[in-house]
Amino acid sequence: MSRTRHGPAGLGATAIRAGLVALLLAVPGATQAQSARERGEVLYKAGVLLFKAGKHREALSQFREAGALSPGPDVTWSMARCHEELSEWDSALAGFEAFAQAVREPDARAEAGRRIAAIRMKAFGRLRIEVSASGAAIEVDGATVGQSPLPGPVEVRAGTRHVAAARPGFVIAEAVVEVRAGEEASVAITLIPLPPPLPAAPAPTPAAEPPPVTSAASPASPPATTAPATTTPASPPPRAWSPMRAGLFFGGIAAAVAGGVIQVSGYAHYRRIGGDPDRSYDEQVRAYDTAGALYWTAYALYGAGAVAIVTSFLVPASGRHPLSVAPAPLPGGMAFAATLPW
Repeated sequence: MSRTRHGPAGLGATAIRAGLVALLLAVPGATQAQSARERGEVLYKAGVLLFKAGKHREALSQFREAGALSPGPDVTWSMARCHEELSEWDSALAGFEAFAQAVREPDARAEAGRRIAAIRMKAFGRLRIEVSASGAAIEVDGATVGQSPLPGPVEVRAGTRHVAAARPGFVIAEAVVEVRAGEEASVAITLIPLPPPLPAAPAPTPAAEPPPVTSAASPASPPATTAPATTTPASPPPRAWSPMRAGLFFGGIAAAVAGGVIQVSGYAHYRRIGGDPDRSYDEQVRAYDTAGALYWTAYALYGAGAVAIVTSFLVPASGRHPLSVAPAPLPGGMAFAATLPW
């Protein structure tokens, strides 16, 4: 198929509109009588007329339909020219590069190379990204460009660019850098390791069980001899804990357990949000601050629990039952008096 990238010379605006109407009116009949290749030719010519009339968006639509029916280098070139006129630099650059790879004529490749160089000088720059840790995924404006260390600078659109680097075990780092058209900019990113998980609170040691009581005599033992009766002094009654001592001790245990629960919750919250590379930088910072606040709360509870347990051993135990009730004679009769141990 023979196509040209230039419209008829000297064609006026009125003739362009007239030819465009004639071509568009011919398309419905062509869909039944002509092949897809011929229909693509009609759409391509309609796109050329629209492009010369300054209707670049409408021309791009016609070129796309023509390329779907009958693709070729001329369609690729024409679409790239439309993107260039619309200041859609990414699409224009990709189109001219595809055209340069598809054609073999030196003049056509040279023209495409000149337009590629002009677009890069006008709308693109180079960005050199250095990351303190290797193996980190690097993104520019949300698009992954590789892993650190990069082999060289990457080509990006001119303007303000957002750079992010993420690696497991490190806090996600972000930076904003200004890239000028046709120039090279650089940015250095430092990754900070995540804090190690805190050890779990030690479990309380269970109390030792008393030894089993053995019988005084067994079937194999010799018959016991009668010994003179001796008076065994009565053992003192067990000393009961006072309510104050018991409250301090078990309150300290409860504070330590609550600290452990809060610490585990803070670590789980940070692992769920702070370690997720898909989260934003603000969410990462908030998760880190929340985990730090929970850790400090757990440390405060550990300290309060330790103080309470130590204090409980400094409070003397009561030698009496927490509540002693004894009869007390009164002149008018008998009454009961209750004595508290503190």
